[in-house]
Amino acid sequence: MRELGIICVLLAAIPNLAACESSWSKDPQFQKQLKRVQECRELQVKLHQASEAGREEITKSMNAIGCTAPASG
Repeated sequence: MRELGIICVLLAAIPNLAACESSWSKDPQFQKQLKRVQECRELQVKLHQASEAGREEITKSMNAIGCTAPASG
C-alpha cells in the first residue's frame, strides 16, 4: 500500500515538474547558460582533437567564454 501511495504522489507531481521545466526553458538567463555550456563542450572536443599548436588558441577561447579547460595529463 505504501508503494502505491508513493507512486500516486510522484504521478501527481509530474505536471508541476513539466511546467517548471518549460518555464526554465523560456528564461533568457537559462538559455544563455545553456548556450555557453554547449560552446564549452564543443571547444573541449576540439581541444582533445587539436595538435599541440592549436591547443593554446582553443584554451584562450575557452577562457574568454568562461569554460574550464580539462587538466592536461
